[in-house]
Amino acid sequence: MLEKIKRHKGVIILLAIIFLFQIYTLFMHRIPAWDESVYVGIGKYLFSAGTAGLFEDIRALGLPFITGFLWKIGLNPLIAGEFVITFFTMGVVLLIYLIALHFVKKNYALIASVLFFFTPVVFKYHIEIMTEMPAVFFGLLSVYFLIKNKHAFWVGILAGVSFLFRFPMALLFFALIAVYLIDIYNKHSKWKHLFYLCLGGFVALLPFFIFNLVNYYPQYNLFEALIHPVLQNNRLFSGEYAWYWDLGYSFYFKELLMQNFVLLFAFVGLFYYSKNQHYRLKKYNVLVITSIIILAYLTLQKWKSDRFLIILLPFLILLSVYGILQLKIKHFRYAAYLLVIIFLALSFIKINQLCPYKFERQALLSDYYEKFSSINGTILTTDPAITMFTDALLIPVYTNLAFAEQKYEEYKNKVGYVQWSDSFPCRDNECSSRKVALFDKIKSENQLLFEKDGNYLFKSYSSLS
Repeated sequence: MLEKIKRHKGVIILLAIIFLFQIYTLFMHRIPAWDESVYVGIGKYLFSAGTAGLFEDIRALGLPFITGFLWKIGLNPLIAGEFVITFFTMGVVLLIYLIALHFVKKNYALIASVLFFFTPVVFKYHIEIMTEMPAVFFGLLSVYFLIKNKHAFWVGILAGVSFLFRFPMALLFFALIAVYLIDIYNKHSKWKHLFYLCLGGFVALLPFFIFNLVNYYPQYNLFEALIHPVLQNNRLFSGEYAWYWDLGYSFYFKELLMQNFVLLFAFVGLFYYSKNQHYRLKKYNVLVITSIIILAYLTLQKWKSDRFLIILLPFLILLSVYGILQLKIKHFRYAAYLLVIIFLALSFIKINQLCPYKFERQALLSDYYEKFSSINGTILTTDPAITMFTDALLIPVYTNLAFAEQKYEEYKNKVGYVQWSDSFPCRDNECSSRKVALFDKIKSENQLLFEKDGNYLFKSYSSLS
């Protein structure tokens, strides 16, 4: 065992760096981001039988089940959740290394892991309680099992679990189906392997289907109920605020180049994939097909964010390192090491710009959010971050402005508190006027308790009587 560790000491050191950085961030006060607050809030809601936290029907529930369990056993869901995500990140880095060993030499496998972790978008989000890391971990584990020729049933199970953390990881399952179909055509696999893959995926998704049926049927028809969160998620991504996040079809191509210029070598990898006829082997096909499918999906979606690239990066990086190795064999010797040095220098510059701002900006509102720890009672809210600081039941009204107007009228005499912050982007004067009118109505019909930097908490007059 010790001998194995010595042979792979480079990746062990990298994993230690990731863990030590997590310890370091414990001393940096920060307010949780929007999405991670939602995942913690849903976890509280699930494990309290709906008496604490909040609920959204657009989310995959894999991560909320983890955060909810941590909260239920008495741990701080923010701190404990960050450590869970750190362990998933370490798992992703290790899996990239282990998968890369099937394509390239040991030094290049380590380069692949370094390229992933120090890509600025990964470094930026790897300490946040987001779905990308656990989803990518289980997705890569399914790919690793595929490459190791493990039973297709377990490949399907792991790919299905990945979907339970992040819905777009269904694209990996479709890629795996394509890989098996190509393998069947090349007579390297049999139809029964594809059957077991699909069976494994179905078994993994069975709790998802049962939960949806219990919660959404017969309110919705059978098909809608079975996949209701996926459909709701897609409606959000193409809904009212899609314009705000629509950054154009070229966004991800530009962002990939800015995040990690080494990814240009993915084109070299594609060239040698074709030239060497590696399309006959499933270990290469899974990288290429998954990269193409996920990139196409992200590009065509209106709602765009640099964070969404995390599910794509491992596959592109593995393909890029494969391409670099091919060039090294043919032409030059030390190019890979020089590329990594340049990459790290550029990444540290960008990381240095991102991280201090992230923590300093969030620290400004820390005393505002900490006041919620003494609040008991149901809160109508436009900001999910408060769920990190209170175990009160929250009714979220931040879906859109029309929804907020409707829910305020419905709940204003049923809740103890109303929290307001401007969570509603506007692109016309009518929207801006409606938003001002809603805030003025809330202000006139409730008692202000405290405010900071445009964030307010009111106590309902109905709860005072």
